[in-house]
Amino acid sequence: MSVHTYFNIMSVHMSSDNEKLYLQRFEMRLSRTLKEQYEQAAEVDNAMFRGKPSVATWIKQLANERIEQLKKEGKI
Repeated sequence: MSVHTYFNIMSVHMSSDNEKLYLQRFEMRLSRTLKEQYEQAAEVDNAMFRGKPSVATWIKQLANERIEQLKKEGKI
């Protein structure tokens, strides 16, 4: 039987008029092994939140880097 860990990625965004906020939430289910690997990668890439490795911060950083790359390539 495998044990899974749940974690949430939460981010707050400003609307175009810079007044309204909205919250985005994603939930992922990971095995303990995969969660540990993600946490190690977050630590290596210095993706920290409150002094601890943050998988959510790490994933957001990776996504932002990929978006910038796609913009440079003219794909989005």
